[in-house]
Amino acid sequence: MRKNRNSDAVSIQNGACNPSGICHSILNACDELREKKYGTKDITEDPAVRLMVHQLAFICKVGEIDHLPDKYTELMTKVSASKYTRTAPKGETKEEFIARNMREDRDSAEAAHHGLTGE
Repeated sequence: MRKNRNSDAVSIQNGACNPSGICHSILNACDELREKKYGTKDITEDPAVRLMVHQLAFICKVGEIDHLPDKYTELMTKVSASKYTRTAPKGETKEEFIARNMREDRDSAEAAHHGLTGE
């Protein structure tokens, strides 16, 4: 038997710290709302969903991304680094290839972030 999204939201707001558990509750809440024929706007505005997402964002320190300009770039650089497993082009070492691609991704991510935030 599935728990009610509102009771999940209260439990989660009382200090849940397991991102996987919170994500499962969010997915269950979305399923519950979809079964009632709610659309995306209704789901994103649902108080229970918003509170669960809030706790997930809090434990994942999402606020840092919005308030520390270099944090977004740092995180994007880290996740982008795993993309560079191909062989470097002729005349370029693997280290040069990775560094160049990371710079390009960082510059692209910064431009996208500034476009979204207006900063």
